[in-house]
Amino acid sequence: MIRTVQKKIRASVFSALIALTLTACGAGDDFFNGRDRDLRPSAPAPIAGGGKPVAAPKTEALKIALIVPAKAPQFSIKSAAKDLRDSALLAYGELAGKPVKLTVYETQGTVADDLKATAQAVQADSDLILGPMLAPSVKEVGKAASAARVPMVAFSTDRTALSGENNYLLSFLPEQNISYVTDFAMKNGRNKFGALWPETPYGRLAAAAFAEEVNARGGELTASNSYNLNGNDFHLAVQEFAEVDRRGESENGAAEKASWEAALLADDPRSLMRVAPALERSDLNLKEYLLLGTGVLNDPLLKEIEELDGIIFAAPDPRKISIFRKKFHAKYGRFPAQIGVLGYDGVALSAALARKHQDRNPFSKRNLTDPNGFDGAAGVFRFLPNGTSERGLSVIQLQNKQFRVIQAAPTEFIGR
Repeated sequence: MIRTVQKKIRASVFSALIALTLTACGAGDDFFNGRDRDLRPSAPAPIAGGGKPVAAPKTEALKIALIVPAKAPQFSIKSAAKDLRDSALLAYGELAGKPVKLTVYETQGTVADDLKATAQAVQADSDLILGPMLAPSVKEVGKAASAARVPMVAFSTDRTALSGENNYLLSFLPEQNISYVTDFAMKNGRNKFGALWPETPYGRLAAAAFAEEVNARGGELTASNSYNLNGNDFHLAVQEFAEVDRRGESENGAAEKASWEAALLADDPRSLMRVAPALERSDLNLKEYLLLGTGVLNDPLLKEIEELDGIIFAAPDPRKISIFRKKFHAKYGRFPAQIGVLGYDGVALSAALARKHQDRNPFSKRNLTDPNGFDGAAGVFRFLPNGTSERGLSVIQLQNKQFRVIQAAPTEFIGR
């Protein structure tokens, strides 16, 4: 009864948005093509939220809309979107009893296209929107979904994209990765920190988050230097970071140790292949310092950078991710990017809530922000009242070209 009333409200509130987006984008366009997916179940729901799975409800399945930019012109975006889509379908195929009905909307990833898909999803009486992926779309779709009173669980890593009520991010947020490694460093005696970061949106975000973490925990940020990897002064910027403390010099004129005891290198392994040797050429013995990274270091390519042996980063439990990757490979013949697991967990989460809350609105703010969280393919996670997500992550260290877990991921949030 509650859901019936909500759907009537959505229809009236959202009619203006539908007219606006179809007029702006052209009603004849064909790239928002919602497709119902009804695969045979093969296993129980892979996620649980606060108790054992219960029997599937006798009522009609709840409608889940998945919006992904699988038709984007950029290869990297299209590839990530396809991993999200295929992972969602993998989870959907494992659901016993089909408590939800999944419809996929493939778009070109523009704000206009994603809003059109949102309009169609609302017209179809969707109960939950999974996606979109890109921050500009997340911001606008979040507003539209909020106006239509449809919860949105998106995949962007930009927390500033949240703009509406009952909007959430299921992503691996860089701020949380940085929080884990900063906490680990300080618990292991490091109090002075440096940050070396690229002049990119991601680099600036990571540097700001790191400064905030260090300050909040009572540490000291003694150096924060940026670089342009393709700039003429790249090596000078790295050298300045390596020799930041020249207040005293040894008798032979060599620079003293850097002013920091631990440093964040906020870049991906491909870029760090140039940054790390440049640091060593600055007469800096990297073995004397604790090097920190973000979640983008969870890449086999990092193992090839000998200078970074000992660097740490936070990532999902490798054992759980390995199980998911093997299932994905068995189904599709390829391994997914890390973002893919979010599609799997999004569908599994919707099914778990649909089963647990059969007589009420399963996707209410109260249910989605259950403080005990949920156990997904990437480990435990929970949504916070501000719409961001908190994840149980492992701290991983590169040791002799191998990734070693040096701090296990938490397996529950109870009492945390």
